[in-house]
Amino acid sequence: MAGIIQKDLAPEVRAQLERYRDEHADEPVGNVAQRVLFEDDRVRVWDMRLEPGEGSDLHRHEHDYYLVMLEGDMIGGVSPPGTGLEPFAAALPPGGITVSVPKGSLEWSVNVGSKSFYEIVVELKDT
Repeated sequence: MAGIIQKDLAPEVRAQLERYRDEHADEPVGNVAQRVLFEDDRVRVWDMRLEPGEGSDLHRHEHDYYLVMLEGDMIGGVSPPGTGLEPFAAALPPGGITVSVPKGSLEWSVNVGSKSFYEIVVELKDT
């Protein structure tokens, strides 16, 4: 997502992400997305749909991933306090985009846009 990430966020987007983080700080680590569509020994394929203002579980990227973002206009991410990671957002181009995400991060995904967000998450289990 490096090519589309915005770290110099509008104040209202930064505030929305930080508010989400603070409101959900006591929740346990959950799933990377909402529903498993397919799984075998090599991959797990998930889907996730978020309405404006809605966020995912706090999740850890245990493996490398491909995110196939099909719908939406802006998605954000925020990590728990103390991780040293700043909130970020990504504007999605019309028609969607596919990006790779390396393993290692711990974050919530938050729909900071005005449209419904939908993505397919491909988790590469054997890497």
